[in-house]
Amino acid sequence: MKMTSSRILAVFGFAMLLLFAGCAQQGGAGTQGGTAAACTDSDGGRDTYSAGTVSLGGVNRSDSCVDAYTIREYYCEDGAILGASELSCGTGYICTDGACTAVPCTDSDGGEVGETRGTAAAGATSNEDTCAGEASVTEYYCSEGAILSSTISCGEGKHCVEGACIAYTCTDSDGGQEAGEAGTASIGDNRKTDTCSSDRRSVTEYYCDESGSIRNASIACGSEEVCREGACVAATCTDSDGGQTKGTAGTTTLGAISRSDSCHSDTSVTEYYCGGGDILYTTISCGSGYVCDEGACVEINCIDDDESLDGDDLNWFQFKTASSLTIYVGENAMVDDDYYVRLDDVGGTEGAETATFTIYDRDGDDVDTCDLDNGDETNDLCGEGISLEVSDASIDDEYARIRGDVAYLQVYTQDGTITTYTGLGCTKGDEYDIDVETSEFYPKLVASTVKMLGGSYKVTAISNETVTIEIDGDDEVIEDGDEVEINDQDYTFSLEFSDYGLVGWIIEQS
Repeated sequence: MKMTSSRILAVFGFAMLLLFAGCAQQGGAGTQGGTAAACTDSDGGRDTYSAGTVSLGGVNRSDSCVDAYTIREYYCEDGAILGASELSCGTGYICTDGACTAVPCTDSDGGEVGETRGTAAAGATSNEDTCAGEASVTEYYCSEGAILSSTISCGEGKHCVEGACIAYTCTDSDGGQEAGEAGTASIGDNRKTDTCSSDRRSVTEYYCDESGSIRNASIACGSEEVCREGACVAATCTDSDGGQTKGTAGTTTLGAISRSDSCHSDTSVTEYYCGGGDILYTTISCGSGYVCDEGACVEINCIDDDESLDGDDLNWFQFKTASSLTIYVGENAMVDDDYYVRLDDVGGTEGAETATFTIYDRDGDDVDTCDLDNGDETNDLCGEGISLEVSDASIDDEYARIRGDVAYLQVYTQDGTITTYTGLGCTKGDEYDIDVETSEFYPKLVASTVKMLGGSYKVTAISNETVTIEIDGDDEVIEDGDEVEINDQDYTFSLEFSDYGLVGWIIEQS
């Protein structure tokens, strides 16, 4: 097993102590003096800050450094024992020649110097100056052997860059005293921009002098120049459309400055033109029949588009009600996306009524005719796979109440033309020249007679959100979602409108 140096020393010291003790005993018996050897320590004990030597008999041991931060300290114990310990020097100290000494603090920039980026170091610790903000620096320095810090303001005309306060550099965007170009001279937040004199014959030119300061000079423009926005420019003004020409979009130019005509509104133009050697502008109305487009007044142009309606096409319009629907002889009910039925007759005898239906396809062609007794239900009406139930019927009143996926249905045709108008500034309304048979809901319905819910009702007016129907001699104005009483039964109307008028009408039993 290995023994550390401290343990070896301890064993050695103990052996020597026994030796000295034996010698003392022998001396007590017959050696001159008759006293034991004494242990002495030149640094007075466990003093790590002083290099000492311990003596016991003929043995001497001096304090030494184990490493840069640890000392081997020799000492006396009870005046007769030689001991040793390895002790740390502690923060801020290093071991030098058997004693812990304070670490020297150094600062590369010599102290609190904001204009130089320095590093303060003490032993293994070092801190480098840094910027505390745009115009201040965190400065590290030495004080009584320790590293301290403070925040230093850079002062006027300086800013912090990479841990040091340096003066702002003067810059001029036009490169100096350039009268033909508008520039800005800057030192930090101090900015000066070239300006024109009140008579526009000279320019106040800001620039950087040799010392890095901002200076200014008044420079006269040339005989054929004027000052415009901080620069001397050619005095000749040109306008590509020849002046205040509202029908042509032009560009007015004065030196390096140009302005293009633009639309002030849909019916007026901002017109730039030359006047007194300068660029002027005014707002001009386009006038009746004209609108502004890309900086010029142009004539309104309405482009018409005709849509021809095929009078041979059969159109469907459904009036949705509850699943139980009463239809009268001659009325239609939608029973499938591809078929509708018409009640042709209610025959038989009272209590044993029979409803006769004819099935039609979307083209209005007769598919088949068949009967369904009152109280009966089928999933294959006339062999066409249509589900229908007759829950009630009346021979005298000529109606049948049917159940299923059914809805009142209007079948109509329309012939004619719908003309729509588009184009820049065109406000002309669309025109309709339509001949409608039966009743229809696209695009116009006014003056049509609607056959529904066991009666005929005249549509007297349609707005963009209401329909007016004559019911029992009175006009009923109906909005989307309104509830209306018809034949002693309440119905809710759902209305849908487009630019063409009423395009959807759903009636549901409340």
